[in-house]
Amino acid sequence: MAMCRYGGCSETARGDSAWCILHLDFPKEDDPEFTRIRDEKQLKTKEKIQGGDLNFEGTNIYGVDASELSIPVQNNAIFKNATIKGRVKFERTKIEQDASFEGAKIEKNASFAGAEIGGEARFEEAEIGGDATFAGVEIGGEAWFKRAKIGGYATFAGAQIGGNACFGTVEIGGDAWFGGAEIGGDARFEEAEIGGEAWFRGAQIAGDVRFEEAEIAGDIRFEEAEIAGDVRLQGAKIGGEACFEGAEIGGTLNLV
Repeated sequence: MAMCRYGGCSETARGDSAWCILHLDFPKEDDPEFTRIRDEKQLKTKEKIQGGDLNFEGTNIYGVDASELSIPVQNNAIFKNATIKGRVKFERTKIEQDASFEGAKIEKNASFAGAEIGGEARFEEAEIGGDATFAGVEIGGEAWFKRAKIGGYATFAGAQIGGNACFGTVEIGGDAWFGGAEIGGDARFEEAEIGGEAWFRGAQIAGDVRFEEAEIAGDIRFEEAEIAGDVRLQGAKIGGEACFEGAEIGGTLNLV
């Protein structure tokens, strides 16, 4: 049997196609084959996840639900450049190493609420059409969302991030919630575009807070936050208020 043409894929090609079922493009939704191919993709996706294989690099799939699973230490969750037509759910999932979604396109919501990621969470240049829910997530390394696009809100309320939170040039359609989050390095949002408010009430940040040249439609709120380094808002455009009441800042507060 012929193997899938996608580099590194060990699956067999489907029928006369050069691609396996997961790397095969979806037909148009009014095509009679759409339902059959969608169902085959969903079945194969479920089989891989249940077998502990989370390598979906470059795939075209309908949805992912890996909630409450424990991913083996030798496996990363790899969805680089994947296209996912439905939702992504990794709620309360334990991933021993990295969660890699660089360049992925998720048409609906993505939820990692309560998940444990031992390594890094990498979403550079990813596109999430709906909301991004990372409330209560534990990330052992850094969180990378540079140049990502999130259509709805992004919540990291109560999240624990071991290293830097890198959100430079991110686009978030709604609010960005980081209330009560613990960040082991910098919180970097240079040139970010946030369509709602940016909430960091009660957050603990071990490094700097950087929002230079960012655009925030609503308030930016750091009441009762603990920031070990500097706060830099030079060049930022804030549609509402900048609130730091009760915040403890170890470095300097730079508003202009």
